[in-house]
Amino acid sequence: MPRTDRADPAREARNRLIRAIHATARVSGLDDETRKNLQLQLTGQASCADMTVPQLQSVAAALQAMQKKPVLPEGPYTGKMRALWKSGCNLGVVRNPGD
Repeated sequence: MPRTDRADPAREARNRLIRAIHATARVSGLDDETRKNLQLQLTGQASCADMTVPQLQSVAAALQAMQKKPVLPEGPYTGKMRALWKSGCNLGVVRNPGD
């Protein structure tokens, strides 16, 4: 008779992936409908519950890639502004260099 007091590691990994997908979508500002449309385009499944682990991994990777695209300003004075910002950080004028 199998023991029921242990969680299934495969099921736990799958649940972690689903939670990560929902959290990443929320942080990225995607609503449920947009997230489900993305999932449908990537895997053919709108619901995470219907996806396999490789499909969940592909959705998680796509959401991560979407999240890592910062918009950096460009222009004739961009380099000078970055140098001034770095100098301000070194002098203690700017407390958070990532602002």
